[in-house]
Amino acid sequence: MFFKDVMERLGITDVRSYFQKWRVPIAISIVVCALTGAVSDGLKGFAIGGLLGIVAPIALLWIGVMLTLRCSCSFTSQPGL
Repeated sequence: MFFKDVMERLGITDVRSYFQKWRVPIAISIVVCALTGAVSDGLKGFAIGGLLGIVAPIALLWIGVMLTLRCSCSFTSQPGL
């Protein structure tokens, strides 16, 4: 639910807006992931890396939100704070 709020604040409401708003980070992550995959596994790694590069920016944002929630919950759940 918090992740959805963050996405709406960034102006991302659906898949189309995700690709429109984040063109540059997606392109960079596709290139980096595809080249990394190609170096390690050849053509198969290139293809898998390219596909993973599409979701890499949103996955990093999701991890950041989850870590933020985890840290804020651990501080508020301690007695005496």
